[in-house]
Amino acid sequence: MEFEFFKLRVCGSDLILVSFLRLPTPEPSLLPALSRRLCNRLRGVGGSGVVYILQRQDNRFLVRYFLPTGKESGVSPDALVCAAQYLFDSGNSEPTVIRLTESGIRRDIKVLDSTHFTVRLDNPALPDGTVLREQQDADHAEYISAQGKTLVTYPIFILRPLSVFFLDEESSGDWKQLSKTVWEHSGCALQPVGTRVYTPEDLRIRVIFPGSEKDYITCAGAAAVVSILNGFCDRQVFVRVGRCDLHVSWDEPSNDLFVTAAAAYSFSGFFYYDVPPSGSR
Repeated sequence: MEFEFFKLRVCGSDLILVSFLRLPTPEPSLLPALSRRLCNRLRGVGGSGVVYILQRQDNRFLVRYFLPTGKESGVSPDALVCAAQYLFDSGNSEPTVIRLTESGIRRDIKVLDSTHFTVRLDNPALPDGTVLREQQDADHAEYISAQGKTLVTYPIFILRPLSVFFLDEESSGDWKQLSKTVWEHSGCALQPVGTRVYTPEDLRIRVIFPGSEKDYITCAGAAAVVSILNGFCDRQVFVRVGRCDLHVSWDEPSNDLFVTAAAAYSFSGFFYYDVPPSGSR
């Protein structure tokens, strides 16, 4: 089996995109092994995940997302932006919105221009499911000991459980060790997000992913929400991740969280995969 692939980047996520819109749809049982091979950085293309565009149904595109381990996961916002970029460039989508379906969930990606797409994230909540709003009175911070000091962390749930902590000039150099401390304190359950606020409209995050799933857009949304709750930022803020700028907007009436991002092509090519005999996959 031979097919074309595209390598795209969103912040630090390097993702592989494969479209089967003009090819026979592969057997679902083939995708885990194919994903492992594609993500292999020695024998494959190399990437932090594979997003498959499988077919078009009622003006929506069916997408599936697999991690380098071959495990299927919910399509991350990073992967959604990659899919939107490809569908827009290939002329398959509507000019103002990209309509996707993943795991039975409908995802509408707004097209701002030819390189910027807006993804709606879930309403921010606490890990126990309590919905967060800016007018929240209760203090949901947790305090842990890190390097002889008290580190304030803020557990939050947006598509996944995370823990936001703030950095200053002194602690920025130790952000990796602090992230490890936050991760271990949570029992390896909360994704740590180091956040430094520069102005009410500008902040930066530093993120390492102890697991195999990268998701910079969700981390940026979490950092913005916690910064807003603490009175550090406005409801619209730019979040810098490395050299990438994301725009986060937390709508007050609806409590919806939106992140605008861009995907960039790294390269493309053709990949041949020798389909193993049935029963040996």
